[in-house]
Amino acid sequence: RDMKTKTFLALLLLVIVGCGCSKTGEIKQKISPTIDKEVETFLSTKISNKGEKSNYFNRIDKDSILIINSEKQLKEIFNDTTIPIVNFNKYSLLIGQKKMPNLYYTVKNQFIEKEGTNSTLFLEVSLPKEGHYPAFSWLYYWGIYPKIDNNTRISLKISNEN
Repeated sequence: RDMKTKTFLALLLLVIVGCGCSKTGEIKQKISPTIDKEVETFLSTKISNKGEKSNYFNRIDKDSILIINSEKQLKEIFNDTTIPIVNFNKYSLLIGQKKMPNLYYTVKNQFIEKEGTNSTLFLEVSLPKEGHYPAFSWLYYWGIYPKIDNNTRISLKISNEN
């Protein structure tokens, strides 16, 4: 009887461990943005990252990430007919704003880590060495990524390179 109990417990332990190991979780996927000089030039002239509020985000007074999946959406945001060409069949444009506890941040690196229908946008930012305390400013960022569904939840994580 003692041997049967030990065998049963050993099998039960294997089943528990096996279930834990075979858990079908989504694999995290790291996605870097596509470089597009035309889009970069357009957005850097339209959305200044000098700390003040951008005219294009006047209606939005909170941290936000916009997933833009069409030319029409892009034209609506910038109220402009001379927008850069983006292949919205293959790509999405992410544009966001984040209130920061200082002035003059710049984005040095960015990527998305995708896991199922949830994604995290990682921004590595830098701040001028002298700092500008105790001000607050808006950090604006953007990137072209492989097509992102409008229902995707994107959270933001920021790290400071300094």
